[in-house]
Amino acid sequence: MIVALLAALLPLLAACSTAPADCRPSGPLFSVREAIADPDNPCREWVANLAGRVARNSGQSASVWSLNTATETGLIVSAVHTLGEGYLGPGGSDIPGGFSDPAAQAGATRIYLVENGEVGVSPLASVLFILYHPDIPATESGNFLRDVLPRHDFFVGVIDSQQIVMEPLPGTPGLLQFEPPPVYDPAGLTTADPTWADAVPGASVVMMGFPQVGDLAGEMAAGIGAVLNDRDARDAVARLADRGDEEGTIPYDPEAELIIRGRAVTGMSGGGVYDGDGRQVGILVRASGEYDGVQYVRAVRMSYVVRQLETALDSLPPEQRDVFKRYLEPAP
Repeated sequence: MIVALLAALLPLLAACSTAPADCRPSGPLFSVREAIADPDNPCREWVANLAGRVARNSGQSASVWSLNTATETGLIVSAVHTLGEGYLGPGGSDIPGGFSDPAAQAGATRIYLVENGEVGVSPLASVLFILYHPDIPATESGNFLRDVLPRHDFFVGVIDSQQIVMEPLPGTPGLLQFEPPPVYDPAGLTTADPTWADAVPGASVVMMGFPQVGDLAGEMAAGIGAVLNDRDARDAVARLADRGDEEGTIPYDPEAELIIRGRAVTGMSGGGVYDGDGRQVGILVRASGEYDGVQYVRAVRMSYVVRQLETALDSLPPEQRDVFKRYLEPAP
């Protein structure tokens, strides 16, 4: 399994969040590049250590979850809706989820990794192989995936050492290579144990991705937010309903999602949410409008992703289970 005795681990993980004391939820999104260049920025070390875990996923975002795998390949997580309607199956139809063997499929050139500490994104495309996604009901698989709910809005993928030239003409990816991808990770967060954690209510988190709109369009941006407890999350959804915001029509799903008081914009979907120790706690999927300076962001819980993977593995025959476990983090 990915993580044994999950329930016993969560209290330990919850006790370890150490976000910089002066880097607190407030203000707008900020440029990660500018924060790293400013020695007086209180969020500088936090985002500098995380910058290489954030990736472009075509025009949106993704994150590098782990490089700690038996295959030496990397694990990517992002939002299903970033793939676009029809990528996983016909829109408007039930799309069965589960595992797919990366070594038995053609990959897609759509992941662009950060090259270095200056947060430059490689012009070469890393190849994405889909490893797992949940079932997506017909009611959520059409309408350009705008209706997909957080519990169905994630996927786990694999990347390898391939980097494909895309200009002036796109190159063709090869079969999966069992070699590590060139991920920039100065703090070793993609191989640390654990690489993920459950979100702690009240804790500060950093949300990172690539906006498509606004002054930061096209560059890596970050926002510092606060994780809401279940009661406050439900209250936030009720307030959004009173405002007529679309997010107010979607009930809070505490098993699958967390709601953060903070800021995120179009293009950051699929990007990562990280705690103070750099462990991934969520995957950005949706956000409300801003009212009186307040915005709410929805993210799929990494603890939910891990549970879904464990449940899916347990349902497989032993020989298939062994195939897919190679691509995942080993049990501690």
